[in-house]
Amino acid sequence: MKASFRFLAILVLAISIVRMAHAEGECSSVCTKTENSPYCLRIAKDAGRGQAFSAIFQKINSEVDEIEKTWLLNAFEVKEDPCERSNTKRISNHWTNEGHACNIVATAKIFGSKAIGFRIEVPKKVAFQVSKSAQGTQLVAFAPLVAIMFDDPDLDTDWGGRILSATSFQDRLDIQLPNRCIQIKL
Repeated sequence: MKASFRFLAILVLAISIVRMAHAEGECSSVCTKTENSPYCLRIAKDAGRGQAFSAIFQKINSEVDEIEKTWLLNAFEVKEDPCERSNTKRISNHWTNEGHACNIVATAKIFGSKAIGFRIEVPKKVAFQVSKSAQGTQLVAFAPLVAIMFDDPDLDTDWGGRILSATSFQDRLDIQLPNRCIQIKL
């Protein structure tokens, strides 16, 4: 029994340390203060996706209690909803969205002009908390977490994983993964 308790205590401590390490600003600090950081993947501005991310964060920052599924699909120019998601609803500063667990497949020009395939693994329920500051708006995910996985195995090893948080600024979106950050220019 003592060994189980000891293991549980170590596990709780490890989770606490990981959560503290991913506090608001760390990802932004890694990507903006160190130009060639090996912990930050910078993705160049993509007019369509950048506008969509900006529009979503503007909607979240407004006082709406619900974001309609059709509005969200239109923002990303998606015609069909493979996950059959519900509208995204807010209660206080918590947002939720439900549907089928599924993968959303897409490509992005990450390294120059070469398109890289990736998929977003969406669980049955997506939930996140919103916190606002003068620097930006942060979405902190609750388990189960949405994941991003790349078709390229080396890229996936370095940059794939569960999304812990996303912070929106006027010119960029910083996505916090367990060990690294992805910064998308808006």
